[in-house]
Amino acid sequence: MSMLDGVSQCWRLSDTCAVNWEAWAAIGTVAAVFAAVFAPVVQRWLVRKNANALFALAYRSDLLSSQIRLENVRNEFPFDGDDVAWAVEAMLEKEGAARQRLLSLSRGLDLLTKREVDMTKWPAVDLNLAAKVVMAMESARHFQMGAELFAEPPPNRNWVEMTASVAGTLSSALKDVNDATDAVMSAARRLRRKRKFKWLRS
Repeated sequence: MSMLDGVSQCWRLSDTCAVNWEAWAAIGTVAAVFAAVFAPVVQRWLVRKNANALFALAYRSDLLSSQIRLENVRNEFPFDGDDVAWAVEAMLEKEGAARQRLLSLSRGLDLLTKREVDMTKWPAVDLNLAAKVVMAMESARHFQMGAELFAEPPPNRNWVEMTASVAGTLSSALKDVNDATDAVMSAARRLRRKRKFKWLRS
C-alpha cells in the first residue's frame, strides 16, 4: 500500500481505473465548510493581536514611567517594616525636601492616572489586557490619595494607621502596575516581530 492509494484505490489511472469524483467533491465540500466557519475566527484572532499591540503601545511609556516612580517611593521612603511610622513622620516633619519629593513622585503618576481606557475606541482589544491597565490606573490613584494625605496630614493624624494604609496602597499599586507593564510589553512585541519579518522579506 502506498500514499497514492489515498487518491485512488487503483493506480495508474486508466479506462478501468478512474478517480472517484463524488468522494473528492464530498471532501472538498467539508473543507469549504471548515474554511467558512473558521476563517472569520482566525481573522478576528489576528485583528485582536494587532489591536492589542497598538493598545499596548498607547499605554506602555506611561506605565513604565509610573513603575519607576513607584519603585523610587518604595526605595526612598520606609513605609514597610516595624516601627517605620515614626521614621517617616520624623522625615516628613523635619525635612521639607522629603515631603516635596514624595509629592513630586506621587503627582508624577498623573501621566497614568489622568488617562482612561475608552473601550469604544478599542473594541477589538482583549478585555483581560484592558482590565490590567485599568487596575493599574486605579491602584496608582489610590496610592496618590494616600500620599497626598500623608505628606499634608490633618492635625489629628494617626501616623501608625496612615503609614500602614499608604504602605498597602503602594504595594497594590506596584503589583498592578508591574502586571500591566508586563502585559503591554508582551502585547507590543507582536509589532516588533512584524517589523523584523518585513525587513527580512525586503
